[in-house]
Order: sequence, then structure tokens, then C-alpha cells
Amino acid sequence: MRKSNILFSIVFLVIIFGFFFIDIFTPDLKFSYSENRTLQQKPELSWNTIKDGSFMEDMEVYVNDQIKFRDEFVKISTYFKLALGQNEINDVYICDDYLIEKFTDNLIDDKLLNQNIGFVNTFLSNHSNAYIGIVPTATEILGNKLSKYTTNVNQLELINKIYDSGQSIDIYSELLKHNQEDIYYRTDHHWTSLGAYYGYVSICKELGITPMELSEFDVSIIDEKFSGTIQSKVNLDFGYDVLHKYSPNSFSPTYTRVVDEMYQNSSDSLYDESKLSSKEKYAVYIGGNSSIVRIITENGKEDRGRLLLVKDSYSHSLVPFLTNHYSEIVLLDLRYFMAGTEFFLNSEKEGFDNIILLFNLKNFIDDRNLIRLNK
Repeated sequence: MRKSNILFSIVFLVIIFGFFFIDIFTPDLKFSYSENRTLQQKPELSWNTIKDGSFMEDMEVYVNDQIKFRDEFVKISTYFKLALGQNEINDVYICDDYLIEKFTDNLIDDKLLNQNIGFVNTFLSNHSNAYIGIVPTATEILGNKLSKYTTNVNQLELINKIYDSGQSIDIYSELLKHNQEDIYYRTDHHWTSLGAYYGYVSICKELGITPMELSEFDVSIIDEKFSGTIQSKVNLDFGYDVLHKYSPNSFSPTYTRVVDEMYQNSSDSLYDESKLSSKEKYAVYIGGNSSIVRIITENGKEDRGRLLLVKDSYSHSLVPFLTNHYSEIVLLDLRYFMAGTEFFLNSEKEGFDNIILLFNLKNFIDDRNLIRLNK
């Protein structure tokens, strides 16, 4: 055997055994800050988990999640695939100026979707002041940036199917009208504050509210180095997004924001700038995900009473616009509030003037917590 082959074999074995011992002696990670998600922990070995096959499934995910230097491997894999001419990696389309998540028919659980539509239909039929609003993803609204060979789900068709449930808010048309503007982040799945503004305009139109013009806001930068969850899926150097704040320029409202009321975490700002030092910078808007967030506004543009938002995280950058019209807004997240919407409504001393169910389409389709809507 040639010396070069022997040397290569030795180096290869050192690398393999090196990773083996690193994996053994390094504790498992619980959270991936680059991917902004919880990592699979070592699955429980039992007769039941072996019998139903879940042990092997969970073990495969566990091994993939806990391999050391995983982020580096993801990055290397991404650049290698790009070099081969691929523009779809880990269900992400790599466009010239955007990273856009794939959204195809095979990703939809029809049974769960129909179940969620049923939950919404029941809720809306029981509350005449309630509306459903669905936000399409960038895959649909920015479809002009995708290759003509990509085939994604018809989101307008799905949204109209959901809207058959009752009173609805047409967010789709307003976003499509402005799809040449920066209404979605380039590296994240959320809409930008500008996109949220157009969502706010859609809500105002349906509720008979006169929306504030863009010229009535001062726009300031919160952070210039925001890198979102889609970027984490491919670990590609794709530059940064900018987080913005829109503040009324003709009046000065004051706020009281209470997060998770049982702990009485209160603030006089709609923004939690401590989140800017974390990976999850989008949480700067109202402090991120919580079961209940209550916002009291004084000296707003008008007072249309109380608004309940049953929502996902898309509402976080939207709510600063709505505070100009409501003296109190409560955001309820059924992923964390286990008791249910009806329980919450019955526990409030005062009723709500309007109720809006607001979800991103993909989140709505995948949500397994909407059963709590009518509890």
C-alpha cells in the first residue's frame, strides 16, 4: 500500500473516531439558536416505542439533531448543492434577493385543515363580532421571484375555502397589490412591518375604521442585522434584514404592556429591545410568544374599545398599528393558553368590541391547537 493511502486512512480514522468521542463526552444540546428550534432529545427505549416504531423514528431525528458541528455541515452542504446548480435546498428556494419557503400540496394535511376550518366556523357562528384573517406566505405573494418550473399550492383557493366559515378580512389582495415593496423579510417567514401595515389597512377596511396613512408615521430602525428562520434552514450567508418601528408623528400615545398576567410582567413599551441580543430578534415586537399579552393604550388616535386577537406571531408586528384605534388589545396564543378562548372570554369582566382570528396560512393549516378555540 502506498504511503499516501496509509496517511489518508489514518487521517480519516482520526476524524471519524474524533467525532465519535466528541459525541460521547459532549452533552446533548436542547436548542439550536441558528435554526431557532428545540432539538430532539434521546428517545425513551420501551417495548411500546419499539412496537409502534416511534423509537427508531425519534432516534434518527436525534442522531441528525445532535451531531456535532451540525451548523457547519449544513452550510457546506448548501454551498455544495448551489455549486451543482440546485436552487431548492431543505425546502427553501434560493432566489436572487430572497430566501422563500417551499409550500406544496404534499405539505398539507387535508384532515387537519378541514378540522381547523370546522373549529373556526363554530366560533364565528357563535360570535357575530368575530372575523377570520389569513395571511398568505411569500411563496404566493412573491411568486414572481420563483422559477417558472416551481409548483406550489394555490393559496388563494385555500384561503377562500377557509373564508367560507364566516366574516373574513381580505389581506391577500392588499399584499398582492404591494408585492413590489419590501413586505416580507428576505431571510425570515414573517411579513415586515411594512407588510403588517398593509395587513392593518385590510383590517380597517373590513371593520369600518379609517386607517392611518404611511405619512402619519415616523419610521425608525430597531436593528440592522436580523437573520431569520429561513436563513437558518440553509445556513447561507445571505446578508441581513432590517427591523423597523412605526410611530405616530402627530400624537404621542402611552402604553402599558402586560405579558403573562399571572407573573405581572409589565412594560411601558410595545417593544422588548432585550430580545435584540438573542437569536430570536423578531421577538422585539411585543416581547415574542406568550400565552396572553394585554396592551392598554392612552392618548391614541381614537378609542374603539377592546379588541381580542387570537393569533400567531404574525400579529406581533401588526398590533402597534391597531393600538392607535383601540384602548385595549388582548393577544391570545392558543399554543400556550391551554384553557381555551371561550374560557378566557367568560373570565373577562368586560366584553370585546371586536374579535379577530389572525393566522399565517401555513401556520393555520399545521395548527393542532385550534380545538381550544371553542373551549
